[in-house]
Amino acid sequence: MIQIVAPWCDVTHYSIFKALNLLGLTFTGSDGYEHSKSPVAKLHYVPIGADGYPDYSKLSNELDNLPTIFIINAPSINTGLVDNIPNKIKELYKKGTIIDNNKIWAHVDGAFGMFFLPFLEENDYKQIGDPIWTFYQTEKPKLGNLYFPHVKSISVDLHKMGLIPYPAGVILINEKNGWKYIERMVGYIAGHSDNTLLGSRPGAAVTSAYAAIKELGYMGYKEIIVKSLKLTNKFLEYFNQFDEVFEIVGKPITNVFAIKFKQEFINKLKDNIRLQEIVKFWWIKRCVKDYTIVDTSLKVGFLPPDKQKPKNKKESGKEEKNYEGMIWRFVIMPHVTDKVFNEFKQALYNFIQEVRYNV
Repeated sequence: MIQIVAPWCDVTHYSIFKALNLLGLTFTGSDGYEHSKSPVAKLHYVPIGADGYPDYSKLSNELDNLPTIFIINAPSINTGLVDNIPNKIKELYKKGTIIDNNKIWAHVDGAFGMFFLPFLEENDYKQIGDPIWTFYQTEKPKLGNLYFPHVKSISVDLHKMGLIPYPAGVILINEKNGWKYIERMVGYIAGHSDNTLLGSRPGAAVTSAYAAIKELGYMGYKEIIVKSLKLTNKFLEYFNQFDEVFEIVGKPITNVFAIKFKQEFINKLKDNIRLQEIVKFWWIKRCVKDYTIVDTSLKVGFLPPDKQKPKNKKESGKEEKNYEGMIWRFVIMPHVTDKVFNEFKQALYNFIQEVRYNV
């Protein structure tokens, strides 16, 4: 039996369940559902708090002294926040919940962040409070040393901030001979082995990755990321001007961030039909749907399904619009320009003016 610890929200990455199925690991979960009659893995869901970060406060009461896989978001693609887990694992040692140091495998989902976080300055990291790693800057910049010793693997998508065509993914194993766990000899080709799921595959993605990295180099990527971060901060600063309506989720340090309505504003919406119409037109249509930098709404901050409240229904049978727990994700990719920001800024200003006039 093994146990897996993963942050939970409505959009927990499907690859967790896909990996369990591919490995043939039947599992049971802490979500109130029975996934298997004879599980060999236990999946512990860590609820996402209202601040957007996983809440590990009750984890030590649920874990057993079993081999444990921690899945860490760096950052969460939904909020741009880096999971605050290293100190929590230290606490589990102190309490005796996990005794054997060799029983931990921490996997970092760095699909988006691993071509962003290494290029940040030290001051940017201070916002995380409890970073997973430190990248040491030298005269010849390079990806630095993981100071969190339990990180055994990191996944990276080069087709995101690596600016490389699909599909280009990399997994890094921080363990000598780590590939031996999935490596198999290719019997019909002497001396060859394979350690991937795909087997035979095209080399175009590898060629593209090599060409882009050689062309841009460390300083090229850093210039792109600094530019994206500056524009992201413009968005954040503008949203902060309207704190009677919006709240930024957590302390994002990448070019991904999420905002939500303040509870006070949600309360005003409930009995104000005119205000509800303003939100639907000026925010949902003119700000969210008209700009691809904003994703349609996601639900975070929820407990697992068995803990969630039933959805409200109007007498007509139609679902009532409920903005509680709802966020809107912004992804400020390098192709987003100041022109796009200024256009969105005007759209947002129009929405706020309508709100202020009708509240």
